Amino acid sequence: MSLPVTVTDLSLRKEGFTLGPLSFHAPAGGRLAIVGPSGSGKTTLLRCLAGLERQDQGSIRIGERVVADAHTNVAPNQRELGLVFQDGALWSHLSALQHLTFAAPGLRPADALALL
Repeated sequence: MSLPVTVTDLSLRKEGFTLGPLSFHAPAGGRLAIVGPSGSGKTTLLRCLAGLERQDQGSIRIGERVVADAHTNVAPNQRELGLVFQDGALWSHLSALQHLTFAAPGLRPADALALL
């Protein structure tokens, strides 16, 4: 299922680093690229979206559901959002296609190829 993601006035201060405030909307079925130099907060933003970091201010909405704001913090496993870290979280003996089909049991190989 594809859902829109809306971030509004999100900010986080952590260990001398400040992220935001930032806002964006990623439409359902769309793609959003997050680019910036090392240390600019790309991974921190993704961790906030996934629920692994708690933002200080702002809100995150997935579909019609607020998953994080001043009063709400939905657990990571309840956000219907996936995150793959860049630091060796993949198995070296599997291809990208095999990783995708492992993570989404029942996904047909042709559909997995289309996603890749």
